Amino acid sequence: NLSTAGCISFLVQFCQQAMGEFQELHDKMQQMLQQTPAIAVALVRDGAVVHSAAAGEASGVEADAEKTVFMTASISKLMNAVLCMQMVERGELELDQDINEYLGISVRNPNFPDAQITTRSLLTHTSGIRDDEYAVNLVGRWKVMGADCLTTLDTYVHERLLSDAARSIWSSLSPPGEASYHYSNAGATLVGWVIECASGRSLPHLAQERIFDVVGMPRSKYTLAEAQALPNSDLAMPHRGPGELVGHYGLGEFPAAGLRSTVMDLGRFLQEFTAAQNRLLSPDSLAEMFPADYQQGLAWWGQDATYGSQQRGIWEHGGCMEGVRTHIYLYPEQRAGIVVLTNAPCHYQTFARLATGVLFSRCDEECATRT
Repeated sequence: NLSTAGCISFLVQFCQQAMGEFQELHDKMQQMLQQTPAIAVALVRDGAVVHSAAAGEASGVEADAEKTVFMTASISKLMNAVLCMQMVERGELELDQDINEYLGISVRNPNFPDAQITTRSLLTHTSGIRDDEYAVNLVGRWKVMGADCLTTLDTYVHERLLSDAARSIWSSLSPPGEASYHYSNAGATLVGWVIECASGRSLPHLAQERIFDVVGMPRSKYTLAEAQALPNSDLAMPHRGPGELVGHYGLGEFPAAGLRSTVMDLGRFLQEFTAAQNRLLSPDSLAEMFPADYQQGLAWWGQDATYGSQQRGIWEHGGCMEGVRTHIYLYPEQRAGIVVLTNAPCHYQTFARLATGVLFSRCDEECATRT
């Protein structure tokens, strides 16, 4: 049958062209395996994942973009921001309200006891909480090896932010809202407790219902136990490098850094922010989350953030903790984005630049074709 033969020939040529287009990217992923046991990438454009790939091994099997579950580290904070804006839309939360109205207790900077702390100041890292990152990197009260950390957010806040020993975590220079940018896992964890108190629901259950189930993220979980219970639970165990195990661990600061996910799940999350219509947030909420001047984004890193490229035209967020390195990039003007996940502290920036080049080259070609 000539028509069937023609269709097969077309499909073969199409697949060969697509593979050639991404071959350099795949070659670079193989090179990255000198630094990390596994790596996964998703390229997003116009509300769809246009390409995904994985390389290396996880749990003794070949890494897979759809199945392999990585710790995402601080990409977790982006879920906080989405949930907060959804709650604003539902009338459950106000960004500029004193968080004590939701918590039922007094959380104050002891150096500025009359100054209110707001959800906005926590999401923009201007609350005056000036913690380091020992709670996600040192085994102890807030980090447990081989299991989940069972400390509640209530207990965490009381011990980490309100105890006599916690006074040094607070800025003595400026009150909340006026404080300079200081990236804070403790602040993001406090946001998690605000979400739970204001909604009356646990953060993991709320994220499941309002984010994961909506966009299709079936392999995204906040606990190690849930991730291990997934069908074909291919977990990318954190490593210091190839052959140097760290092991699985759980965090008390899970709203800040505890989410586990696949690159395809996060690709489907990111595609909502490149689509003509976002299923998670209204246009007003998106404008609040991503200010036009690329300053003070809600959780996302813009030009004012300590980390990231600090360039106009890009919102991003990275994740870095023991045995984990991740990054998510959003280019609003191009309606494009990239997710990169690894399970070792590798140098992925060159790879990310290559992925960006491949994605933008594809964008330029499609635009030229349309015109």
